[in-house]
Amino acid sequence: MKNLDKRRKFRQAAFTLLGILFVGALFCLAVTFPTYYSILYDKNTLNKINYTDIKINTYETSYETFPEKIRSFAQAYTENGKIHAIRISGPENWMGRQELTAIANRELETIRNNSMTRAIQDEEIKLKEKKLSAFERYTIYQTQGEDDLQGISFWKLIYKMAKKTVTLYLDEEFHKIYYLDIMYKHKAVSKAATAYTPYDYDTLETSFYEWWEGLRHYYGIDTYELQNSKSSVYSWAAYDNFQGSLEFDGKYMISFYERFYDENKAKHWIMGMPIEEMIQF
Repeated sequence: MKNLDKRRKFRQAAFTLLGILFVGALFCLAVTFPTYYSILYDKNTLNKINYTDIKINTYETSYETFPEKIRSFAQAYTENGKIHAIRISGPENWMGRQELTAIANRELETIRNNSMTRAIQDEEIKLKEKKLSAFERYTIYQTQGEDDLQGISFWKLIYKMAKKTVTLYLDEEFHKIYYLDIMYKHKAVSKAATAYTPYDYDTLETSFYEWWEGLRHYYGIDTYELQNSKSSVYSWAAYDNFQGSLEFDGKYMISFYERFYDENKAKHWIMGMPIEEMIQF
């Protein structure tokens, strides 16, 4: 009987020892296996070069001309229905209030010289740095895998004056004004705007083509059309509302406007691309 108990105790001790050794072996394996596996994996994979053809699109895209940017807007808006922009901040060496105001005044004068300010041609618009109430920098980003609009950044400038507020969207690279909105407070509308009632068809047609030719020249579209035979232009006009449309590659269309409209007790005069309708901020 005693021998049987001794054998039983010996077996229990042996099994316990084997269990301890097994657990210890598993622990050592768990600690050392990842290291040896990493060494083996690196030996079989590192310094082995594989070649493949892939398309890489960097964030910054170079545009040689401003019409190329307009074409990118037209394509993205036609395909996606909405363009997205995000406000960004950055280094102090970006353009400041004084430089932005000088550029904005220069572009406004160029617009006037190109007969694009049809209804306010006789009104002098002189922006002042101290009236710049907001200047925000935005960049376009894509949400549906398209890369056409990468690298486009612009400024939104707001000048608040006694009788009007001027809002404009200024391209950062070419300094062209995408969109201009002059809001006249209450009845403070320019004499030229109030007096302009082009109901005569011949006068309207002449005025429209002067405006459209001036706009195409300002944006460089006239030169682009000569160099790109696939682009075609469709135009439409009706009294105080002027609209010209540009079509790229026979399928990407974008429109430009000049018109007045009333909003509450204010009167707006707008000109350019309807960027506030096209872009989701």
